[in-house]
Amino acid sequence: SDTFFRIYDKAAEQTKKGQLFLGHWIRAEMELKHDRAREAGIIICENLETWRETARGWFLQFLDFKEPSDDPNKSRWETCAWWAEFLEHASKVRILICYQKKTIESTKRWIKEQVAPSLFVLLDTIGLDELLHVIGEASARLSPKQIAMIKAYEEMLREMSPDESDEDDSVTLEDDARDAEEPKE
Repeated sequence: SDTFFRIYDKAAEQTKKGQLFLGHWIRAEMELKHDRAREAGIIICENLETWRETARGWFLQFLDFKEPSDDPNKSRWETCAWWAEFLEHASKVRILICYQKKTIESTKRWIKEQVAPSLFVLLDTIGLDELLHVIGEASARLSPKQIAMIKAYEEMLREMSPDESDEDDSVTLEDDARDAEEPKE
């Protein structure tokens, strides 16, 4: 998970370390990772005046203690009074992460930066024919998003060169799937 919470008795922790602390001290921490942490950092930097209120809203969004009721839909249960008070009656705030739409170029960049060394190992050990066979077999497992990405790219190429003849040497999804099913001689 990209979101973690720690809630603990900070006074007890300090007492164990030999610090004399009288009173009540409960520490609540939220740890964000990866894209969520990056987006939270941007939000905090852009809203220095209100970041504490925003952070309380994040706490409530990710961790909401509820008062049980007869309603079977727990999302409609009221937030526990002690939790609402602790968060100073904050409203839920979402951290929206906008993922970049995958394109042929982003896939190519990912292959080049992440996968190419492993592909080279396979090329060097099992050879080009076997590597192409492995890749061809993968066409049967393409997700709908991957198929749509291929079709969008093919459409873009057609739009870029509408005057060229219909003769096309490219391999289609159907050709790849058929090649993957044919037994190797």
